[in-house]
Amino acid sequence: MSFEKLGLKPELLRAVEALGFQTPMPIQAEMIPQLLGGERDCIALASTGSGKTAAFGLPMLNMATPRTRHPQFLVLSPTRELCMQIASDLRNYAKFLKDVRVLSVYGGANIRFQLQELQRGVSILVATPGRLLDLMDRGAANLQAVRAVVLDEADEMLNMGFQEDLESILDEVPEKAATWMFSATMEKRVAGCAHRHLKDPIEINVVDNQPPPDIQHVCMTFRDAQERGEGLRRMVEETPGFFGLVFRRTRSNVRQSAKHFAAAGYSVGALHGDLTQGQRDKVMRAFRNHEIQMLFATDVAARGLDVSDVTHIVHFDISPDVETYTHRSGRTARAGKSGVSVVFAIPEDHRKLVGFERALKMKFDYLGIPPRTGSSRSGEGGGRDDRGGGAPRHASGASRAHRQWGRKR
Repeated sequence: MSFEKLGLKPELLRAVEALGFQTPMPIQAEMIPQLLGGERDCIALASTGSGKTAAFGLPMLNMATPRTRHPQFLVLSPTRELCMQIASDLRNYAKFLKDVRVLSVYGGANIRFQLQELQRGVSILVATPGRLLDLMDRGAANLQAVRAVVLDEADEMLNMGFQEDLESILDEVPEKAATWMFSATMEKRVAGCAHRHLKDPIEINVVDNQPPPDIQHVCMTFRDAQERGEGLRRMVEETPGFFGLVFRRTRSNVRQSAKHFAAAGYSVGALHGDLTQGQRDKVMRAFRNHEIQMLFATDVAARGLDVSDVTHIVHFDISPDVETYTHRSGRTARAGKSGVSVVFAIPEDHRKLVGFERALKMKFDYLGIPPRTGSSRSGEGGGRDDRGGGAPRHASGASRAHRQWGRKR
C-alpha cells in the first residue's frame, strides 16, 4: 500500500514524500484510514519506533482547520523530550499546510512564552500533563474545541504517576471528542483507563512483545562487575561509527561512568534526574548533533528519548525485566535501520538471560570483547565497580571465536 491510497491531502502527501517516506509502516496503513473521520475512539498497542506519530499525526493534520484560536487536537506525552519530538514531527508533516500551527508545552521551559503562543492560536497542542494543568489553571488553555485527544505512551504516563492529572484533563475535554490511546503494554492501569474513557474503540495491535527485528542481540559475560568498563572501552575502540546509549542503574552510576570515560578522552554525556532542564536540553542537543559519542543514562531519565541513528544500546547494568529490555533496545534500529543491543552480564545473570531469550523468542550472540589494540585509551570505566580487568568468561553455549562487533552475521 502507498500513502496515496490512505486518503490524505495532497499537501501531506507532498510532505511525506519530502521526508523520504515511501510506504506506510503497518500501524500507519491500518490506523490512518480509520482515524480520518475523527469520530471513533482507538486503542493501539505500539512500541517506540513503530511509526505511531505519523499514524495519529497525519489524520489530525488532515482534519485540522486553519486559523483556529483554541486547539482542535491535543496530544499528551509523559516527558519533555517526547513532547518536543512529537511536535517537531508534526511540524514536518504540516510544512505545506497553511495556517495550521503546532505548539508544544512542557515543564522546565519559559511559561510566559507558552502563554503568548497559546494566545496566538494553535491547531494542535502537544503537552506534558503537569504543564498543561498549570496552563489550564491560569485560564490560558481552553480545551472546549478539542476533537480528539491522544494519550501517547499511556503506560509510561500511568507508571510515572500521572493518572490523576490525566483524569483532570480529560474531564475538561468535550464528551464527544475521540480518545486515541497508545501503549506498549496492556497492563491493568492501562486497561482501566481505556475502560473509563474509550467507547467501542478501534483496537490495533502491532506489538508482539519483541524488540525491532533488525537488532542483533549480543551478550558479553564477565567474571565479575569490575571488568565491564574495560569491555566497553574495547568495544567502542573497535567499532567504527559507534554512537551509543549506555544504561546504568542509578544516577550515581551515570555520573561516575561519564566522569571516568571523559577523563579517558571519550566524548560522553550524562542524563539523569539531577540535571536542570537547561542542562538536560544541552546534553540532548549535543547527542542529537553527534557531538557526544556515548550517552550514559538511567531508565527514568531516558523515557521518551527519541534519537535517530543510535547504533548500539549497551545494558551496562542488566535490565531488571523483559519489558525494560525491550524499551531500551527499541531505541536503536529505528526507521528500518539495523542496530545492536549489548548486555554486560556476570555469571549470576545467566537465568535472567535465558528468561529474556524465551520471552522474546530470540537468542543472544555470546561474543568476546575485542582484543587490546595500541589505539585503546586508558582510564577508569566508571567507578570502583567498573574498572577493567582480564578477558571475560563466556556464558554456557557461547562461541569462543571473536566476531566483529556491530556486524550482522
